[in-house]
Amino acid sequence: ERWRKLGEDILIEQIDKQIWNDGVYFEQSSWYARYTADFYLHFLILSSIFGKRSFPARLKARVQQLFDFLMYITRPDGSTPLIGDDDGGKMLPLSDRGPDDFRPSLASAAVFFDRPDYKFVATDAVEELLWLYGIEGLQKFNEIQAIEPSKTSVFFDCGGYFVMRDGWDKSDNYLMIDVGPMGELTAGHSHADTLSIIVSTLGKNLLVDPGTYSYHESKKTRDYFRSTLAHNTISIDRQSSSEPGDTFNWKSKANASVHRCIMQERFDFIEASHDGYSRLNPPAIHTRSVLFLKNDYWIIRDFIGTSGKHDYFMNFHLSEDTGSLFYKKEFPGACFVEQSDELTSIRIFSFGDNGNWHFREGWVSNCYGRRLKAPIFQFLSSATGSQEFFTFILPDFADTVEKPSVLEIEVIGARAFAINFREYRDVFIYIDGEKQLHSDLITTDFRFIWVRSSQDSSIPEEYVLIDGKNLLLNGKEIVSRPHRIDFATAIRLGNRLNVRTSETIFSLLLPESF
Repeated sequence: ERWRKLGEDILIEQIDKQIWNDGVYFEQSSWYARYTADFYLHFLILSSIFGKRSFPARLKARVQQLFDFLMYITRPDGSTPLIGDDDGGKMLPLSDRGPDDFRPSLASAAVFFDRPDYKFVATDAVEELLWLYGIEGLQKFNEIQAIEPSKTSVFFDCGGYFVMRDGWDKSDNYLMIDVGPMGELTAGHSHADTLSIIVSTLGKNLLVDPGTYSYHESKKTRDYFRSTLAHNTISIDRQSSSEPGDTFNWKSKANASVHRCIMQERFDFIEASHDGYSRLNPPAIHTRSVLFLKNDYWIIRDFIGTSGKHDYFMNFHLSEDTGSLFYKKEFPGACFVEQSDELTSIRIFSFGDNGNWHFREGWVSNCYGRRLKAPIFQFLSSATGSQEFFTFILPDFADTVEKPSVLEIEVIGARAFAINFREYRDVFIYIDGEKQLHSDLITTDFRFIWVRSSQDSSIPEEYVLIDGKNLLLNGKEIVSRPHRIDFATAIRLGNRLNVRTSETIFSLLLPESF
């Protein structure tokens, strides 16, 4: 009884240290987050079996927050990205699911907490239910009416993970970006993955985290798998954003800052930076912005603020089961990578000064101690002074006749791109600072501008704008604010323009000549 009481006291005392207020595990590792979730869930189940039902309210609430995190980071195919370290172990080997399949834990939590959304993501009953609850647990799981989680996109502000998705179907799009801190204490289970992305397109895992592989095979192997070069972000001069030390610590740790985070029904947006390369000579600051146009595609802007010359490695680690890969150059300055299989086709375009694509073979470890060969594409560039890169990730279906394309176009005082995507002709424009864009159609000081027109019409039908004060269309004032606002969107329906901003919603009747 004394040992049982000691274990109980430790678990209750540690709950607020191990799990942050947003549900993220404090070591920034999804694998150890699952460990912790199982520890606490098994503790709660056993306590209820042996008649102890009185716990601090915060205990169950915080454990559910952790399971919420595990639920929301689950990819469309049911797998979980292995962020940070993993060691291949489990609380108990109660199911034979793959190492990156955390759904048995969600199924068990669905029964204990009576959570229909956990069941929705868990999908099926698993043998773990019988081991933990007996036949009654299996019956209860089957009785729960599964309900889709209440949110699609979620930002975990303490842990710094932003999950963008356009739905919960198995064929939906998903992106996860790390804009948070390294783990607590020595950050021993963290990786140098600040601003790294993980992407699934049309339900298929595309860009992945290569995992951990081994703690002790060699220092070279250990440091590679936790390096920035092994993650989907930019490495400068082949260095990592956080500099590895011994096996479970770091010589330096990047500090991340989130500048803007927006979640809307039509789009998600985040802009964040880190100072991990301020130790270089000359120092550099990396800022990454991601615009997700839901049910369409992603636009990523990377800006490196520096005064000197550096080499840049923008990394794209593809899944080990990636289908056919092609590198193509259809237009001047429009080099892209295409991945395709029987159903889907994904194109990645990147634009940067003196940049070009480079292919090499790398590794992915979906389980500790095992690694598989997997393709890596890198967009390489060497330049002096501040640099700017734009990347477009365009998911499409294999049977689409006209494949997506992106071409940089000339716009005075801005970077602009024409995007052909399915039946649409889109334009994306980035304006630096507080400059004003002037054209026959649009006048605005919003920094990020996206405009959509259908193939058979030159009249724009949709606008998404980020960070600005004013918008005029054909000389007609649409938005005018004394201060910069987060966003404005506009959809044209006939002669009416429906506008939503971060401050208000309104509708305008357009003149016939508009």
